[in-house]
Amino acid sequence: MSVGKHPEHNSNESKITSIKMLTRVMHNSKCEHLNDIKENEVIYLDKNDLGTTYSPTPVLNWERYLQTELESYKAKMTNYVPTKLSLCNFKFLKLIGEGAFGRVLLTVNKDTKIFYATKIIKKKTIYEKNMIRYILNEKLILQSIRFPFTLYLDHFFQTSKHMYFIMPLAIGGDLTKIMEDCGGKLTEETAVFYSAQVLLAIEYLHFMSLIYRDLKPKNVLIDHLGYIKLADFGFCKSLNNSRAYTLCGTIEYLAPEILSKSGYGETIDIWAFGVMIYELCCGKTPFYHIKATKVLDNIIQGQYTCPSYFTELLQDLVWKLLQKEETERTTLNNIKRHKWFQNINWLPLLNRQIEPPVLPKISIAIKVTESIEIDAESEEDIELNNFFKSFG
Repeated sequence: MSVGKHPEHNSNESKITSIKMLTRVMHNSKCEHLNDIKENEVIYLDKNDLGTTYSPTPVLNWERYLQTELESYKAKMTNYVPTKLSLCNFKFLKLIGEGAFGRVLLTVNKDTKIFYATKIIKKKTIYEKNMIRYILNEKLILQSIRFPFTLYLDHFFQTSKHMYFIMPLAIGGDLTKIMEDCGGKLTEETAVFYSAQVLLAIEYLHFMSLIYRDLKPKNVLIDHLGYIKLADFGFCKSLNNSRAYTLCGTIEYLAPEILSKSGYGETIDIWAFGVMIYELCCGKTPFYHIKATKVLDNIIQGQYTCPSYFTELLQDLVWKLLQKEETERTTLNNIKRHKWFQNINWLPLLNRQIEPPVLPKISIAIKVTESIEIDAESEEDIELNNFFKSFG
């Protein structure tokens, strides 16, 4: 937390005094709750203030770790224990994002002083857009997974009008922002660092019998330490040795078997992984065209070329990932053994013991305001809520 002069704000002695007071409140659990802080006072947050609720024991054996996580995932899927907290335990501080279904707010637990990102979804909106089952699916998955490189659900609440998904804070932007900050594309060394984490996240999900189905740089968030958090699990699906048929995802990342409508499995994530690596290192996707129909034609025909500045190792990996026939596509284990990843130490990476190539520049000015009020329930809300009983 930065105390005193901020590059974008003029400070004076009285303001510094008030900020120091707020600093003590934020970090001393014996102090009064944030509710009691005077309205309109300002605090500044930096990455040292943005901790995490998840500090796992260092992993020593990957296979044993996955098996333990699978048992935990199954238990949470069948017997999820809701949080004992309520919305009153949290304070919503600042708008940090906005989407089709609602807002994302910077949130703090008044007691622990831990910061979160809260996705607030309007029930009426997802009802009108027939998206209830996708949001329910996302909730079930987020409440059951727990992995260093994915988002997960810390707390869930619902009122008559809204649902509140309280999740870890990843406030360093996403991979598209990292690409922009690096001039439009990444060096291969930097791309290896992020891609390796994405690969571990995919391997984790596949071990849980989940396919992700929406891999792209925009869905790879960066936390305050410079590591990734895979986000947006609305299209994630449990396979359980079956095939999926729904056409979903981002056009430029769709695998040929999705377009053929003959059913698909886990290998669509491997295809999308190849597209993502290409985009990270090139600045555009391999099948890009201004016309969407031409993009689909390029995907079906497997028509792409690698830039001349791609190393031979990168070209070889992309070729193995973007095989049109899913049975000929390389496997997760073979990807990890590929020489493009030869400098990655997988367990230290998983344990976040490697220095990130890009450290997020985070400095947030927050004017403390009143918490968002919960709207009064109406007859229309009560009728609408009959569709949301399964959310628990």
